[in-house]
Order: sequence, then C-alpha cells, then structure tokens
Amino acid sequence: MRPDPYAGEKPLFSIDAKNMDQYADKLTEGEKAMMKKYPAYRIDVYPTHRSAAFPQYVLDNTVKNATRCKTIEDGIGLDSACYGGIPFPIPKSGIEVMWNVQTHFNGAAVEFRGKTNYVDATGGSCSRPTSTPSPRAPYYYPDKTSSGDPSSGSAATS
Repeated sequence: MRPDPYAGEKPLFSIDAKNMDQYADKLTEGEKAMMKKYPAYRIDVYPTHRSAAFPQYVLDNTVKNATRCKTIEDGIGLDSACYGGIPFPIPKSGIEVMWNVQTHFNGAAVEFRGKTNYVDATGGSCSRPTSTPSPRAPYYYPDKTSSGDPSSGSAATS
C-alpha cells in the first residue's frame, strides 16, 4: 500500500441535512434523498488535488521534449530526438495529445512473477516459480539518447 499523502488533511466543510439547501446546486437528487431519509448522513468536502510523481530524468526530458519533439509520417511516428518524457507537454494538436497518451509514463520495465506448471505423461504435475523482468517501455529507459533503436536510428512508432 502506498502512503496517503493527504492523511492528516481536514475537510473544508461538511454538507448534511441541516445545510443541504445552501449546497443544493452541487448535490444530486440521490444525495438530497439520502440526507432527508438519514439525517446523520453527510458529505465531507476536501480540497481538490492533482498530484503526480515522476523520476527526475522523466521531468528533465519532458522539459527538453517541449522543444525537441516532432511527429513524423503525418503524425504516425515520433522523431527520434523525442524520448524519455512527456513528448508534448504543451500540446498544440489532437495528434500531440494522443502521443502524450500513448507514451504515458508507467515505468521502464515490469517484472512478471508467476508459476509454470508441467504435467508429465502419468498426469503428475510439477510447479516452478518464474520471475522475468521484461522491457515494457524502451522510450523511458533512463540511459536512452533517442527514441529510435540506437543501432538503426529508426524512429518510434505506435
């Protein structure tokens, strides 16, 4: 479990049966009905947060990508200069927004843990645990210097 960064936060205010008329334009009909039927029912209202955390190299590359990223092949690919961060932090087109979605950061690799079951000719089985780290997003490898394969110079495509 990840820690709650807002665990100590207190509500700004609460809405209940006593003050629901004041917030009627913010409540659904179902919420109003609950407050009428169950006077102890309340909705605590907290500040809104939009938080995100990325490794420093992703943040650094996102800043660089603001000026170095370009789409190629009518938007089907990314220029090889683009890598390691959000490609278009200030998108100017729907294509750029879609590339931001396609290249969202979710780590550079994933490790698969599972079991492989073998069944022999007599019907007996044997179970063997496996753990396989596999590349997931070479675009986000921390030591990359381009989005293409360094040996071929090819660009990233989706």
